[in-house]
Amino acid sequence: ENRLITKIGFSSYFLYLIHEYIGEVWIRNIVGFFYPKSFIAPIIIIIVMIAFSILYTQKVEIKIVKYLHKCLLRKNNV
Repeated sequence: ENRLITKIGFSSYFLYLIHEYIGEVWIRNIVGFFYPKSFIAPIIIIIVMIAFSILYTQKVEIKIVKYLHKCLLRKNNV
C-alpha cells in the first residue's frame, strides 16, 4: 500500500543491475568530500541510485515494454 515502497520494488531489478558498478565508483570518489563524516556518502548515494532507478523505470523501461508488447501482439495477429 505504500506507494514509495511499491515504486522501489518495481524498479528494483534495474537498481540491482546498476548498484555494484555505479555505487562502487561513486563511493570511492565521493567519500573523501564528506570526511570525517564519511558515513553520509553511502546514504546519499543510495538515495540517488533509488531515485534514478525509479525514474529510469518510469520514463524508459515501461515505454520500451509497452512498445515491444504492442509489436509482439501485432506480429501474432498477422
